[in-house]
Amino acid sequence: MPHPLSGFVASLLPIRDAEGREVAFAGDSPDESSDDALVVSLRVCSHHEDGYIEDIMEQQFTLVGPRHANHPGLPEFLRASFAALPQIVREDGLMLPCWLFFPELLADESPDLSRLTDAAWRRDARVAAELGGRRETCAKIVGPERADCLAALFRPRWLLLSERVDEFDDLDDHADLADLDFEVSPSRLGGHPDLPPDFVWPRLGGDALTFLAQIDLAELPRLAGPDADLLPDRGMLSLFYNHDGDGEHGHGAVFWFPDRGALVPTRPPDEPIPGRPPGARVTVFPLYGLTAEARDPTLPGWEQPHYALLFDSFAASGTYPDSDADEFESLRNFLRFEATTWPRGQPHHQLLGHPDVVQSDCLAAAAEAERAELGLPDPPHLSRVYAEQAAQWRLLLQIDSERDIALGDSGQIQVVIREPDLRARRFERARIVFQCW
Repeated sequence: MPHPLSGFVASLLPIRDAEGREVAFAGDSPDESSDDALVVSLRVCSHHEDGYIEDIMEQQFTLVGPRHANHPGLPEFLRASFAALPQIVREDGLMLPCWLFFPELLADESPDLSRLTDAAWRRDARVAAELGGRRETCAKIVGPERADCLAALFRPRWLLLSERVDEFDDLDDHADLADLDFEVSPSRLGGHPDLPPDFVWPRLGGDALTFLAQIDLAELPRLAGPDADLLPDRGMLSLFYNHDGDGEHGHGAVFWFPDRGALVPTRPPDEPIPGRPPGARVTVFPLYGLTAEARDPTLPGWEQPHYALLFDSFAASGTYPDSDADEFESLRNFLRFEATTWPRGQPHHQLLGHPDVVQSDCLAAAAEAERAELGLPDPPHLSRVYAEQAAQWRLLLQIDSERDIALGDSGQIQVVIREPDLRARRFERARIVFQCW
């Protein structure tokens, strides 16, 4: 039979604001529900001024569950929730209907309904709800005793979607980007970097590095969760690349310039490259614009050290944890079907998150390079100490090969750094790992 409040909810919809945003039932009324659960199918959409629908999100979900069925403030909560929808959709954007409601308010006997119009509270409430749901999923995969540790391994990321700027082909390699008659994205691959006027072009072993990428941090969409404040909210992150590398710095250098307004387009040094054919100059890669998209958190790859530490499994099997052990079957299956996904045809450029595994784990490679620089012995391969040292590092930036930017044989540059150094803005402590097939 219908929920006792079905008719009441039906009277609150549809809602449509002056800009054409609408919340309505996907059907004629609330779905048939039990006495203690109100299930609805809602449609959230945006209408163009000419009348057609530009965007639409539709979903069936439980608006009122058994836990809150007898809450004394339920009718007023529903009334306030639907009244707040125009503001929520206007401020937070179109999203799945379930994310427009906040039943966690009903945890209090007299809920503070004014929070519904507080954008910061709504954002934090969504993050908390997502973390709670993720922990429940983790408990099913690895058991309740390991659920928190596995949930902590989920890390959000920005995908960096690239688009070739073909007009750059018609220009001399040393033309200034400021002279171009088309707009160039501040976040980009190739071309010429924006640098402070007094900046000295970086070198390794005396050789000038090749500029590879820069990211305008002020343009990044907000990232949800505990990693939201890992990066500065302003300035330019710039990456320079060296194929050969050295023991101290790896395969390049990364810089953070806090004041983007003080940067100017800068040409590379016009000088011959030692050991290269006469006339060879510092490479200027073709120009690609980059667009950042915030994506949901993902787990690390199986080859990385986190799962061996989670399960305390360091079998001498050539990998960790022991891939053949039955206790890991649920986790392996979850990773197989819920693994990191990428837009079809897009190279794997990303900021934060977990790195791809190309030849091997770049976190272990960074730890190994640091040991070599400090003259420290290597621990036994895939041992606990080996895993602990690798797990101290995390991905900052990953740049993949492009159609016209060959990093070795379909290789990647992965910038890794310890989290305390990242939070302290000690980017000079990052290590640049280069791997290819």
